[in-house]
Amino acid sequence: MATTIDCGPAARELLSRLNTPTRNRYYFGKLLDAYHLELEQEYGNRKRWLLNRLSLGTGVLCGLEVTPSADRTQVRVGPGVAIDDWGREIVVERDSPGVDARQPTDDCGICYHECEAEPAPVLVSGCERECENGLIRERYRLRITPGAPRVPGLVTAEQCQAIFSAAPDRDARRWKITETLGGLCREPAESCVPLAIIELDAEAKGARIDPIRVRPMLYSNAILLELILCL
Repeated sequence: MATTIDCGPAARELLSRLNTPTRNRYYFGKLLDAYHLELEQEYGNRKRWLLNRLSLGTGVLCGLEVTPSADRTQVRVGPGVAIDDWGREIVVERDSPGVDARQPTDDCGICYHECEAEPAPVLVSGCERECENGLIRERYRLRITPGAPRVPGLVTAEQCQAIFSAAPDRDARRWKITETLGGLCREPAESCVPLAIIELDAEAKGARIDPIRVRPMLYSNAILLELILCL
């Protein structure tokens, strides 16, 4: 078992799968080896990510503004927080380094990313290893991909039409919502949170940044209440 889960098909499939949780059962004299201590971390992380994914959703919680450099060939992302499709928290604590808007990145290219850090001597080792990293830092990677972006939205126009075409009384509409939106748990579609569209001009320089069309937003209950009151 390992606590480092970054990206790639195997990691995504692992996080998408519904598994009954397993946690440590402590008793006097139990040996807390690396496996059981990792299991302890994994239990808390996986349950939190599951609740984030299925109850909170995916999107930007705050910040993460995308701004161009002076020559408009690079972009950087400001501080902020997002939740990816697997429920993992992506935290950017300060302005990111500049990224070349003309150069697409790889599949692990805002995305959740774990880094091992703080190497320390291994006091007992059966594999002749002298050092191991003692920390996992939950960081991020920026990804730039060409092509048409994914437009956010979980409820289709057809589903909206089906729900609101039902009789206006509460029981009929509740029945229609459950019938239309019920079923299996939604499988995650993307390991990264889209932040903006960067349109390049003929010289392949950053001509315009659109931070609205593809950016999914997550609003707190307090803000949602204020929006309801605005109606």
